[in-house]
Amino acid sequence: MTSAPRKLSPTRFYGVWRLERWELWRDGELYAYPHGEISTGQIIYSSAGVMSAVLQNPDWPKSGDDGPPVYESFLSYSGLWRVEGQDVHHDVHFASISSWVGRRLTRRAVFGRKQLRLESPPQMDRRGRKLVNRVFWRKDA
Repeated sequence: MTSAPRKLSPTRFYGVWRLERWELWRDGELYAYPHGEISTGQIIYSSAGVMSAVLQNPDWPKSGDDGPPVYESFLSYSGLWRVEGQDVHHDVHFASISSWVGRRLTRRAVFGRKQLRLESPPQMDRRGRKLVNRVFWRKDA
């Protein structure tokens, strides 16, 4: 008999987490690092149910007006959050991608020793390939 996964406690999320890496998987294989192999950023979860996330390519501040589009090197959003089972829901109030405002972003949360992996639900691209984002965070404070 297989037991159901334990529900996540919101207290495990509280605090500041530093971005370790952001991976994009395509059809079950590591495909790309959206902001490069060495990304920077942080995500903050408060006990009041407010969250904020920033992910960026470390060269973003240096890219200037002639650099790549902002979304290719910088992403931020904030809003309210809550845990449901093994998932964390981010209800987006502010975002650098305007189409995210008002949306709920659901991520599967997996905890390791001082590490948090947030994984997006699979999405299909135009060619029918399955895409999954995996973002790894390390506990800062």
